[in-house]
Amino acid sequence: MEKLAYHMQQQSITTADYIAWAHRRLALLDESPALFKLAAFNEDANIFEIESCFEQAMRELHRTSTLLSRVERDTRNRHRRLCTV
Repeated sequence: MEKLAYHMQQQSITTADYIAWAHRRLALLDESPALFKLAAFNEDANIFEIESCFEQAMRELHRTSTLLSRVERDTRNRHRRLCTV
């Protein structure tokens, strides 16, 4: 993400940067419909379509991480209650 953020800040980002980011996220076992779509783009795709897909992937990944955090917290709380009985 740092490399992608650097390119964004420098206004030198390319479709290849977005696609490479998607491939790195998939290698980390992240999943979202938009992430899969972004990884499947060709480098000659329209940059605006790629950016839209990237933004959607970020929203989906954030929702996933928020949901996982909530599930992990609830699981820890249940475990604590069971251990204190």
